[in-house]
Order: sequence, then structure tokens, then C-alpha cells
Amino acid sequence: TKVLPTAVTCFAKNGGTYTYTTKDFEIIDQYNRVIKSPKGSVTVAVKDKSADTVATTGAAITAANKNLGSKVIVLTYKNGAVSLTKEFTVNVIDDAAVVRYELAPIENTVLYAHGFKDAAAAGSYASQFAISNGLDASGNKVALSADEAKEMTLTNTSSDVTIDPATNKVFAAGKTDKGAATVAAWKNGKKIAEVHFTTSNVAPALTTLKYAKDSYTVAPKAMLDLSHELTVNGSVLDQYGVKFTPLAGTWFSNDNAIATVNSTTGKVTGVKAGETTIIFVAPNGVNISVKVIVE
Repeated sequence: TKVLPTAVTCFAKNGGTYTYTTKDFEIIDQYNRVIKSPKGSVTVAVKDKSADTVATTGAAITAANKNLGSKVIVLTYKNGAVSLTKEFTVNVIDDAAVVRYELAPIENTVLYAHGFKDAAAAGSYASQFAISNGLDASGNKVALSADEAKEMTLTNTSSDVTIDPATNKVFAAGKTDKGAATVAAWKNGKKIAEVHFTTSNVAPALTTLKYAKDSYTVAPKAMLDLSHELTVNGSVLDQYGVKFTPLAGTWFSNDNAIATVNSTTGKVTGVKAGETTIIFVAPNGVNISVKVIVE
């Protein structure tokens, strides 16, 4: 097990915080193979138990706003009966040592122009700016406090979008179709990034379906709710990247001798051992299929 280069191991003294996941580490099995998308969870703890530099809670590390310097951290990875530990070092640096900042990815740059009166009304149809981390002079990622990550100034080149300075959210102004704007994020007098937005007044429609798994397993005579798997554990999105509800359409099984599916609810019942494919088709033609194994 090792810490990946993408993981944050530097913390700004004034409350810099970061929560680790399995994606921050390379988990290796007993055959010395890297496990892709490992299941399980991680926790972290200070090796010498003192909290003079950083404090830990679960999988999170937070700079204690006391001393600068390094601390040895004990990582524990657990997946069922499997438990692994790994030591790594984190460093707490002065806030002034953070020289640049990186913006968290903006998932949706096409804004729904529905005439929202404010960011609260726009809800998920507004895009939010946030700083993901700082960078020191050597280019190392630095964890920031939650307040520090929010502190920025946004500037806008067009009246087609509106900025809510209280939340750093951007939403379409009015109902202008094919509007455009470039919004820049600034901090401490330096430009962090620019994001180009367009607007569309086309009503939201289902465009994206995605399961969390490549296949699902069910026992004979048992039930599997694929509608739940798709809407709760997977992704059902419109063209603006926003969750689309309700999910309506028709479900089909390629082999009813292996498993049947309720055409309306998406509930699959295993019949006998084997494999089949379950297909969902929405009224607009968007569809998805997944393998179901009965065993």
C-alpha cells in the first residue's frame, strides 16, 4: 500500500483539512497486484497521539493551528476481514507559504435559462465555484480550511449569467438561449481560473443513465430492484448534469427463463442459474442495459 501522488499531504496551519478515501492510496493484494476501485474504507491517526500539529477524525486530518512541521500518520485500510496499515508523513506549513490555488472542477458549464430569480431558486441548475486546494512554491497540493476555500472574488463578462457573491454560485440570467459569459475567479489579487459558460432555455430532458456496477447478482426466487440501483446508486441526469426525476420507461429481460423483470418497476426476480441482460428504455429513447447473474 502506498500514498498516491494525487493525495494531499500538506496542510495550511490555519485549519487546513482533508478527508482521505481509498482513491488516495494504491491498495495491493496478496499477489502484488494493484486493486482497481478498491472497496472498504480508510481511517487515519497520528502515530504519537499528540495533536500539537494536526488532529484526526475518522478519515480526516485537520491542521491544529498550533505548530508547523511534520507528523507521521498511520493509515488503516479495512475491507471485511482484511485490515492493512501504512505510515506516511504530512506537513503543516504557514498559510503564507501557499502561493497559488486550484479551482475545483465545474461539472456543468451549460446553464439552464429558466428565469430563476436567484441562486437558491436555481438550485442544482447553478454552478458553484470552490477552491479545491492551494499550492506551495514546489507545486505540492496544500489542504485549506473550509472558509479559506470559499474566499474568492468572481468577475463576469456578460449579463447572460448572474453571480451570487454570498455562495460563489453562477446561474443563467433570464431566459436567454445561447447566451455566453466568461467568469473568472480571483484570490489575493491573482486570477485562479476562467470558466466559459453558455446558456440554454431547452427544457430539461433525460440524457444520461449509468449504473454503479457492471453487473448485478440475484438468487433464484429473490428480488433485485434495478430501478433503485439506477436512481439511488447510479446516475440519472438531464443535459445540464442535474438529477432527473421521475424515472419513467419500460424494462425488458433478454431471457425470461433466467430472470424476469417488472416492466414498470424494474424489479428483477431470479428464475434459475445463468446470465441475462436487463434493458431499460425511456420514452425519449435513452436506454441502458446491464448484466444480471442468477446464482
